[in-house]
Amino acid sequence: MNFPARSLQKKLGTAALHVHDRSGLIKAVLFRVREQHDAELFEYWRTQVHGLVGIVPGTYLTFSASPAARNSFSTSKGLKYVDVGSPIPETADRTKGFNVSLVAVLDTAADAIVYATHPAHEKIIQECRDKLFEDLLICDMEFAQRT
Repeated sequence: MNFPARSLQKKLGTAALHVHDRSGLIKAVLFRVREQHDAELFEYWRTQVHGLVGIVPGTYLTFSASPAARNSFSTSKGLKYVDVGSPIPETADRTKGFNVSLVAVLDTAADAIVYATHPAHEKIIQECRDKLFEDLLICDMEFAQRT
């Protein structure tokens, strides 16, 4: 549990922070890249996707002890990691034509919504999706902390 969450836990109690019982959320996106696509646009897309780390924030919880006292405490880091790659040759025959994947790690499930609707992410979609990809498949999955 990070420092801001511990501070919030003192104010709200242990039951209020069950979201920190999880280690995070994995977003997996599979893409079918168009056979005829602009290689420079693809590299631009990849660079822009990598640039989202540190730009897409986490969710925030506002704690209000009284109407006069409102404080915001960060409860997540948002987008922590993202990478883009191609299938390995040993299993490429199982991809059903999806030839590029994106894997992102976010702090919480709520951060997936922040990511999806963030202006920087929406800009990339508008500039690149229809020109580069025939199809895509998205899966968001929470993963439990393992000890």
